Amino acid sequence: MIDPGIVVFSGVPGTGKSTLSDAVAREMRAPVFNWDWLMAAIRPFDAVQEVLDAGERDVYRDVGYALIHHLVLRQLQLGQPSVIDCVVRQRALDRWSAAAADAEAAVHVVECACSDVALHRTRVEGRDRRIPNWDELEWEWVLEARRTYEPLAGDKLVVDAVDPFAQNLAAVRDYIGLTTRNDA
Repeated sequence: MIDPGIVVFSGVPGTGKSTLSDAVAREMRAPVFNWDWLMAAIRPFDAVQEVLDAGERDVYRDVGYALIHHLVLRQLQLGQPSVIDCVVRQRALDRWSAAAADAEAAVHVVECACSDVALHRTRVEGRDRRIPNWDELEWEWVLEARRTYEPLAGDKLVVDAVDPFAQNLAAVRDYIGLTTRNDA
């Protein structure tokens, strides 16, 4: 089993982050801290949403990153791993990495991509995540995300959604050193 630490899945929406992070988290018996789910939880609070909508997009992102940060800090205090699933900006990764370093825990970054635009569109248009209080993405939004996505710096594994899921999961497992009793 992996030493307590953080596994971060980043990339443009619709590239397999959630599918991979859920599979890894189940195997690790770790929680997944997903930005969309956390932000959807506060959406019904009109006063909060009004402030978030009136601010800069980076402030909106940082609220979600701060929520994730506190959840990760608690997991680190407990000596337990956590999995993060969101479109990560470098400033958030740096903050989570510093917290992990303070706790002498590892951080593993997996960046998900989809090199086939037609496949990517099919993945986005065909998904139904059923997150309460949250809208499904429109392809036009994802095209903008593809254009503006900023790859993370540093050591990371990059997986491509054109490859079979089992191949990508095996690569992630190998990268983070995840083994089960059957592997040992």
